[in-house]
Amino acid sequence: MQKKAMKCTAALLALCAVSVGWGGNEISANAPAQVSGQVDVMYEVQAAKEFPLAISASGKGQIQHKDVIIREQEKNFLLKAGDKVTLLLQPDKGERIVSVVWNGKDITNQVKENKIEIVGEEANQTLAVKFSVTPPKPTPPDSTPPDPEPPKPEPPKPTPPKPTDPPQPPKPADKAPPAPVQPTPPKMVAPQTGDNTNLGLFLALTACSFIGVLAFGPWKKRKEKENEGRMI
Repeated sequence: MQKKAMKCTAALLALCAVSVGWGGNEISANAPAQVSGQVDVMYEVQAAKEFPLAISASGKGQIQHKDVIIREQEKNFLLKAGDKVTLLLQPDKGERIVSVVWNGKDITNQVKENKIEIVGEEANQTLAVKFSVTPPKPTPPDSTPPDPEPPKPEPPKPTPPKPTDPPQPPKPADKAPPAPVQPTPPKMVAPQTGDNTNLGLFLALTACSFIGVLAFGPWKKRKEKENEGRMI
């Protein structure tokens, strides 16, 4: 539209240059129109303006656009008039999308596959998405009885002494035990009195004398009886 308006303005300026001469001289209707010089037309094309866009999410879910995630909060952006933006609406597990309101208008029915497309307008814009909030299920009370206390350990009982085996009788030896060795009586040693007489020889002579006396007594009696017999 702005370009067309600028073109119309340039045409009007050219027409005025033909009708009115430069310097204020009027051109006669019968004289041919003469145009001298060049007219430059300057115009500026303005870029589309950006308008504020506030996106908010409430409940158990989030809104995602590229790397931006909105959850339980509001974020502000700038959106050009006529630009299209696609947003991904992600409710939590077990939840759903309750409503989508664009500039005060409910557009929930335009949500397809959890996506919504919005087009920028020449005004401040708002998008509010509400997710459901399912209350958690109450946990039933634990009906399991508490575990009984473990029994206290009993003190250890004294261990009775083990009966000892009776002594085994000695087994008979296969071989007779060797005869005990008789101790050898010590030899009698004559006291050293300075006499070198052989004591053994002396005792042997004494024994022989004693035996001779004993043998002589009975022989003498028998001899006397024989003599008495002869005398009769």
